[in-house]
Amino acid sequence: KRRVVPEVEPSKKAAAHLDMLSARIGMRLVGTPGNRSATDYVASVIEGMGLAVECPSFNCLGWDAGEAFLEAGGARLELKPGPYSLPFEGERLLVAASSTEELEACDCSDRILLLHGAIASEPMAPRNYVFYNPEEHRTIHRLLDLKKPAAVVAATGVCPTTAGAEYPFPLFDDGDFDIPSACLKDEEAPGLIRLAGGK
Repeated sequence: KRRVVPEVEPSKKAAAHLDMLSARIGMRLVGTPGNRSATDYVASVIEGMGLAVECPSFNCLGWDAGEAFLEAGGARLELKPGPYSLPFEGERLLVAASSTEELEACDCSDRILLLHGAIASEPMAPRNYVFYNPEEHRTIHRLLDLKKPAAVVAATGVCPTTAGAEYPFPLFDDGDFDIPSACLKDEEAPGLIRLAGGK
């Protein structure tokens, strides 16, 4: 006898795939075990539909986050290191900017630069990403190259259109960004902004 297997609704299939990729596999940064598991899973689903799959290998950056924190004004704030960030340890003056105009006007050379407000409202496109790289992002990259801060701390919120529910989201997710960077929740920033001489 032929056994009839009931067809699963497309929405339930999509929900099962989403659950596997986001909840069960979790973080899928390029080159990590999670990324390889996600690749294997997607390949097996596509092969299960009778299609041929090729998975070419390539070299990519590896990166492990360590502990990150900022001590200022008697407080210790936990930071989330930016993906692919270079390390930083030391004491520096703190300055803040909330717009490209403020960044252009500030003296942040060899200082810790706190980016907040409008300038930190969405993730920056990686500097060498050819598919999407708005002029405003390129301007910010040029200013940071020119100003040479010792490190950048970004006070970020939630940006569901580009960073999902990640809170705080990393402002820089870029293997070519050579300034140490980290982020903290925007709600933790007002005290730091005052310490930096901001409003």
